[in-house]
Amino acid sequence: QTAGWVRKKTQNFSFLLTDEVGKGYSSRVYRGMDDITSNAVVIDEEVAIKVIELRSLRDQTSKIMLHTEIECFRELRHRNVLRYINSYFTANNCYIVTDFVQEVTRQGFEAAGKDFIAGGWGPVYANFLGYEAFYNAGYVHRDLKPANILVARDGTLRLADFGFCKKRTLVDRENYNVGTPIYMPRESLAANIYN
Repeated sequence: QTAGWVRKKTQNFSFLLTDEVGKGYSSRVYRGMDDITSNAVVIDEEVAIKVIELRSLRDQTSKIMLHTEIECFRELRHRNVLRYINSYFTANNCYIVTDFVQEVTRQGFEAAGKDFIAGGWGPVYANFLGYEAFYNAGYVHRDLKPANILVARDGTLRLADFGFCKKRTLVDRENYNVGTPIYMPRESLAANIYN
């Protein structure tokens, strides 16, 4: 342990509690590493570890959504979808381990040797391919927004955050909305349903 820093170890993975890279309603995401295959110097071996507090899942719907997220991660293998590595439960938390990639920013594209402004339809097409992979696997993402589009070191766009995904056969009409309101279809917000 480094002075003042606490390294959390869980199964074959570890992360610093001070190395949080994102958070959501019931989870936090940390930059970590696979302790079996990497060391602190090898940047390419970094992983993202999403920690979901089980006590924050107060109703059955939240628990079903977590299990669907993991199921979706396991099923989807596509270059434009965040790569799943592992998931497991402890008494207090669920851990979902994926590749570590950054949120898309202009600097991220430039660092990858791409011109974000002149990129034309390339980034849109890559994102469409990730979304198409969801569709072909029988899922609906339900929270497509800029923060859920990440860029890998090689410049590949990856669709992330499967917390609201759902099997297409189960979508039908619901009496609640999911997603980020500013990016949701107007029709869904007006009728307070998701179809």
